[in-house]
Amino acid sequence: MTRMRYNKTSSWDWNKAIPVGNGRLGGMIHGEDGMEHIQINEDSIWSGKYHNRTNKDALKNLPKIRELIFAGKIPEAERLMKLALTATPQSQTVYETAGDVCIGLNNESDGVCVVERGLDLDEGIAYVYSKSPDGKRVFKRECFSSYPDGVIVFHYSGNEKLSIDCTMSRAHVFQKVDTDKEVIYFSGATAEGAIEYVIGMSIVCTNGKVSTIGEHITCEDTCELTLYISIETSFYEENLFKKVCERLNAVKAKTYDEIRKSHVDDYKRLIGACELQIGDGSFDGEISGGTDTKDFDSVDDMLNMLKSDDCDFSIKAKLINLYFKFGRYLLISSSRPGSLPSNLQGIWNKDFTPPWGSKFTININCEMNYWPAERLGLSECHEPLFAHMKRMFENGKVTAREMYGCSGVVAHHNTDIWGDTAPQDMYNPATYWVMGFAWLCTHIWDRYEYTKDENVIKDNYDILMENARFFLDFLVEHEGFLVTVPSVSPENTYILKDGTHGCNGYGCTMDNEILMDLFKICLRAADIMNDNSDIVGKIKDALKKIPPVKIGSQGQILEWIEEYDEAEPGHRHISHLYGLFPSSQINKDETPELMDAAAVTLKRRLAHGGGHTGWSRAWMIALYARLRDGEKAYDSLISLLTNSTQPNLFDSHPPFQIDGNFGAIAAISEMLIQSHRDISNDDEKRIVHILPALPSEWKSGSIKGVHVRGGAIFNFGWKDGKVSKLSVEALGDYKAYIYGENFETYVELKKGEKKSLL
Repeated sequence: MTRMRYNKTSSWDWNKAIPVGNGRLGGMIHGEDGMEHIQINEDSIWSGKYHNRTNKDALKNLPKIRELIFAGKIPEAERLMKLALTATPQSQTVYETAGDVCIGLNNESDGVCVVERGLDLDEGIAYVYSKSPDGKRVFKRECFSSYPDGVIVFHYSGNEKLSIDCTMSRAHVFQKVDTDKEVIYFSGATAEGAIEYVIGMSIVCTNGKVSTIGEHITCEDTCELTLYISIETSFYEENLFKKVCERLNAVKAKTYDEIRKSHVDDYKRLIGACELQIGDGSFDGEISGGTDTKDFDSVDDMLNMLKSDDCDFSIKAKLINLYFKFGRYLLISSSRPGSLPSNLQGIWNKDFTPPWGSKFTININCEMNYWPAERLGLSECHEPLFAHMKRMFENGKVTAREMYGCSGVVAHHNTDIWGDTAPQDMYNPATYWVMGFAWLCTHIWDRYEYTKDENVIKDNYDILMENARFFLDFLVEHEGFLVTVPSVSPENTYILKDGTHGCNGYGCTMDNEILMDLFKICLRAADIMNDNSDIVGKIKDALKKIPPVKIGSQGQILEWIEEYDEAEPGHRHISHLYGLFPSSQINKDETPELMDAAAVTLKRRLAHGGGHTGWSRAWMIALYARLRDGEKAYDSLISLLTNSTQPNLFDSHPPFQIDGNFGAIAAISEMLIQSHRDISNDDEKRIVHILPALPSEWKSGSIKGVHVRGGAIFNFGWKDGKVSKLSVEALGDYKAYIYGENFETYVELKKGEKKSLL
């Protein structure tokens, strides 16, 4: 049994609460003495409507901006960019909390206290056990967000008659309250009336009495009760009350055990698809109804022990195994077919004006959210991202045409519920960057490579080619190369020779690396689609003129097209190493000089305090894994857990951002198995490396259900640092060379074939 366990209440600390989710509906379960507080979210409750925010003066000022940049007049160019390229208004909409559900547990008095709370990661259920000091009065709470039934479920039971009072609020936001028999409804709208919502709550109990009084729904004289919460919005439905009522009636017609089983079966199908075990131990331990608590390592205890220099490896292994499974739980809970993609906070946000608007930040954060999806057996959780790209598509055409006079589609470094593609903020280090949609396009290819499903290409071919079409128009020829201008390396700043600080320029390294991937992906996709149109030839010609990655005087990868001093050499973004990870342009077999330069780059970043945010440190784990440096990858993993992890295992930027959770579990898999992005159209040379970055402490372990490019699933174990067992299952016709420290082999399998290799 795998549980995140705590022996204290959350003390009303949001970063100690337990998350539940079904893609659309999220809840943070606090588990207090005598009270349950569920802070709730619904993924489409956003602040405003869509507006075409394109600055009407952008296009006519673009030539002057480019002229100033090429002339080296960066301050003048950046001033004009703020005036002419900043969107009007400058900000997109923001993600809002749905509110708070407060449940008064009237029986839990006279010394009844929480003795254990946590999250059962095998079943996807948060729980709280409480009891009286003499152990005679025992109570149990369970909470989960059901994907099959579309509701949040709170179940309460005890060994005596129960009574609860329950209400919901959205802080200062006015909302209408309606009652209908044994259901209470809260309804309202976000700013501008953009998103209307209805929140319904209903209680089912055994032999008790349910009533609605004012803003409360109550239940008395029962030994067992279940509260259901349903939320609907105008983003998804027209008749909100009807939909909420239908959902509540549907669950009320079932038993709690039926609803629980449906949730668990659905969840287990996904959580059980991939499992990691570092070391020989396991995170086991049973608890019986909260009445017989066994000694256990709470998450708080393990995080505190990790800070000790002599922390035992068994504690590290337990925590890493738990963290890995929790990361997959979070993706299952925040991104399911039919939902919006996982945003900066997944779906868990307690604010009306959250940090960075809790939007979809696409200069790494949103992409990082989906790094584990294909690798770790959660391909269907990737679907909301592709659906959102289609939502962005038409807006991106307008932005390309009106801002830049280009055909095709473009997006900048943020997007929101409406698929807004215009620039966000007025911030020179990030705002005026045109690569957001291109980076998202690489996820289309990744999904195809992992699944070998040509429908992925067919369904998204227009998206790929229209983004390429934008760059064919946007790129400017300069000194024999085609370059992006204006360009920025997110979100960094350089220093010119005269001491002037600048951000914007032309042909930044990350832009060039993303373009190399995009154009090659488009050419491979064109082969699949048998497309021989003119654009294919234009892409081939443009690809030859993309500037190569350069090495600087200190042996480092250059971040900008020229060598500048950095204003912040320990910057959290490591954008110029995109080519190392998530791309595979920099690799040990083909570009050893660039691999060495990448190692120098990372060393310099860390020497100046880099990796100080959770997601940045997660990226470093993956980068060191690609460098096949298991010890440094492990050091970064321990640093992330020690310095950038909240008590509930949420990643801390700070504050909370979910990208570090997702980036870290993807990086752990890269330490154990690598199958690099293949855009060479040569499946005969596909290579898989087993244990390429294994730390010396990880002497034994196993992983099952890990996916590789080319369309295969690997299960393997290791002892004393060497692979001890290995099997492969082909999702399609599959062939690859497989390398481990103690073996190498070639495998060729037909679709559906399984083979044990060791």
